[in-house]
Amino acid sequence: AALVAILVSLAPQQVQAVARVQSICTLDGQQPVTLRGTGIVVGLNGTGDPVTSAATVRAFAQYLSRSNNPVSPQEIKDTSGVAVVEITVQIPLRGISNGQKIDCQISALNGAKSLEGGFLISSPLGLAVGQVNQVMALAAGSLLIEDRVNPTTARIPTGAIMQKTIEMNVLRSVGRNGEKKEIRLLLKRPFASFTVAREVERAV
Repeated sequence: AALVAILVSLAPQQVQAVARVQSICTLDGQQPVTLRGTGIVVGLNGTGDPVTSAATVRAFAQYLSRSNNPVSPQEIKDTSGVAVVEITVQIPLRGISNGQKIDCQISALNGAKSLEGGFLISSPLGLAVGQVNQVMALAAGSLLIEDRVNPTTARIPTGAIMQKTIEMNVLRSVGRNGEKKEIRLLLKRPFASFTVAREVERAV
């Protein structure tokens, strides 16, 4: 935490500038992590998926069955108030702990006209790659349309609650027996200037 607060004086070609370490460096071990899943948005005013969408009818029937209200796809005649959506969550580079809440992004999948007024029912999210069957977070809540020109995308502020902790392994063991610990700083633009690298090293 102390590293990101260090001010570094940069002087290429005699021009003085000031930058934070966090603006020009990342920590080795930090990496983008995306959680994803599919879910069902309900409560739409006739702007949901087309009634001809077999995938939506099937998904809605499965949801009702899990809710102890089993129906066959043939019994569902109108899905205009329902939309199947893609849910994504971007984990901060600092990581996130079990129980914390984070924003999630919603995108229509099967041709809904608008997601305005919709509510995402509780949906599990997993890692985009790797352990895809492990539930990392649960997403639910009312949708907030941010782009009126494109109402088929939305956001749910703090709509996902973490079920697992995701840590960024930035502390590395070094030495013959791993008795030392180190944190490595990586320049975001490593070939931009060796002067910058030397100034960061000097400041740290």
